[in-house]
Amino acid sequence: MDLSFWLLNLAYAVYVISPVFKTMVKLRLVLLAATSLFIAYGLSSGVMSVTWWNIPFGVMHLSQLWRISPRGSRHLGPEAETVRAQLMPTLNSNEFARVWGLGVEDVIPSGTVLTTEGERVEDLVLVLGGSAVVEGQSSTIEALDFVGEMSLLLGARATRSVRATTELRVRRWSKIELLELGERHPHIQQAGLIALGQNVAQKAASQV
Repeated sequence: MDLSFWLLNLAYAVYVISPVFKTMVKLRLVLLAATSLFIAYGLSSGVMSVTWWNIPFGVMHLSQLWRISPRGSRHLGPEAETVRAQLMPTLNSNEFARVWGLGVEDVIPSGTVLTTEGERVEDLVLVLGGSAVVEGQSSTIEALDFVGEMSLLLGARATRSVRATTELRVRRWSKIELLELGERHPHIQQAGLIALGQNVAQKAASQV
């Protein structure tokens, strides 16, 4: 058995155990290792198609590792800095950039249902502009209010239905990515939990 045999089987072995790693950084590193082994196999065996197909995967894993690394964190713009100062003041700009960088800005048309009571909520949404209403209640959700925070805090389905009453400009985060970030950075997780808890308390107070 030559070198290519061992490289191929080791690559498959690393790939098979990759689901064991739950945090994004570790998973990306393991997948990068498997990709590197496949590339080495292709070079040693002369099966260049394996090498060419795995090079883009290697580049992708490297770019994602760079994005979630401290040096890959982006600088905050004026709006993000305002959000940081009001919602997570205990985080410095670089720490908050990790959180902000995971999110995606979106525009939601008026009348759109953001969450439906009893259904799963995949994203945490922060309203940046516009307003929404909690169905069955008089409370209004406006700028710097979260939608889906109870689902994230409790790991449960939506407790209320929320509908946009105007066009909304929002930033949304995958709950899975936020939880993974919190596992890697407990200080960021604590700041996020405080921000969500304060928002829940403010909404409760507005209904009294």
